[in-house]
Amino acid sequence: MQHRFKCRAKLTTGQYLTLEAGSLELQGQLVAGRDLTLKAQHTIDIRDSVTAPFVAQAERNLTVQGNQSIDILVFNHPKAALQSGGNLNLISNGNISGNTHFLSGGDITVSTNKGDISLNGSLISSVSSYSTTGNGGDITVSTNKGDISLNGSLDSSVNSYSTTGNGGDITVSTNKGDISLDGSLISLVFSYYGISRNGGNITVSTTNGSLSNRSSLISFSTSLRNSGNGANITLSTTNGNLSNQGIVYSFSSAQENSGNGGDIILSTTNGNLSNQSNLYSLSYSVTGNSGNGGDIAFKAQNGDILGNGSSLYTFSGPQGTARNSGPVSLEAQNQLSALTSNTAEGGTVSIVGQGDLAIADLVIQTSKPVTLNTGVTGSITIPSDRTGRSGDVRISSIGNLTLTNSRIQSDTKGSDSLGNITFTSSGLVTLNQSQILSSTISTGTARNIGIHTGDFSLLNGSSINSSTSASG
Repeated sequence: MQHRFKCRAKLTTGQYLTLEAGSLELQGQLVAGRDLTLKAQHTIDIRDSVTAPFVAQAERNLTVQGNQSIDILVFNHPKAALQSGGNLNLISNGNISGNTHFLSGGDITVSTNKGDISLNGSLISSVSSYSTTGNGGDITVSTNKGDISLNGSLDSSVNSYSTTGNGGDITVSTNKGDISLDGSLISLVFSYYGISRNGGNITVSTTNGSLSNRSSLISFSTSLRNSGNGANITLSTTNGNLSNQGIVYSFSSAQENSGNGGDIILSTTNGNLSNQSNLYSLSYSVTGNSGNGGDIAFKAQNGDILGNGSSLYTFSGPQGTARNSGPVSLEAQNQLSALTSNTAEGGTVSIVGQGDLAIADLVIQTSKPVTLNTGVTGSITIPSDRTGRSGDVRISSIGNLTLTNSRIQSDTKGSDSLGNITFTSSGLVTLNQSQILSSTISTGTARNIGIHTGDFSLLNGSSINSSTSASG
């Protein structure tokens, strides 16, 4: 016999509070001075109303465990219906539906073994203080077998007037199921007058399923003095398509010295990769020295890459001593289209085709000066007098290699040399309505343009040009 416990009352204790039954139907208010545990062998259903908002609040840890399912539909609390000073856990072997906001002073875990997860609210684990702070909590949403749908913010941020801790890591994963993100995933570290530490890693992965992202993904360390590193952002699926429509930032930004931008990786082994938004990995200093831009990689080993007019930026700048841009690597089976890659000092670009690779509407720029608007820091200009050579461009394919309506440009108005541009194919290399340019109008040196192939063809106004127009 299933024992069902219904609670519509206000229960408050300065110690531990535990409600356990076959099933729980909860309304009202539950407040514990220490841990609060809600546990059911079968289902947990939580509801509220405009006149009686639900709240479950623990000074320390809050655990909601419904072995068959958890169903929460409460949006009438002015802040967050489920709150914990420590860790906040939702655990099940079935479906988890969370239509509410969650607020935690520790880690947040939403986990099920065999079931779907649908969250239509914010999961916030943040730290704010006038003095030195600790770390933001990690946020984990995972199922072994089921779909994940997130329609709200996952936020692990740290704010302080003094030195901060690190932003927490954010992980969303399923072994067998689709993932859909629509909102924002943020690990932000901000200090007004002290040192900001590192932003947290953001990882979204499915082994067998598709991944669709419409969220903003942001790992950001910023300070009015010195900042730490932006962390890595990874979207991956092994067997399925990957679609990204959300803007992606991994930043370090500071008034004085900034850290490194993190790596940004989008990958699928057996599927197509579609990107429709810009990606930024930057280190930006207003008056001091900046770190390195991070790596940016698109990998579709047995599929195609569709850029849909999007751009990839990895930079270091603009004042003081700037380090290198990170490398950009693109790997596809047969098709790569409508993508722009922008790097400056040392930022190599590598494209690998696993078959007959057709490249269309591609722009690669490893040049200075460069101006971009990130939407976060405003307009940034990498000046032409910055030291460091432009990065190399290497494009290779196992089979034929065709570039259509594409442009590869490595130029500088500064004193350092340009990067090499190299094409390698065991078959035919064809340039169709495409231009390859390596030029300098100052003291820098133009570099080699190499084509290693058995056959080569220039069609429809295509050109290759390496030139100097000053003392280079």
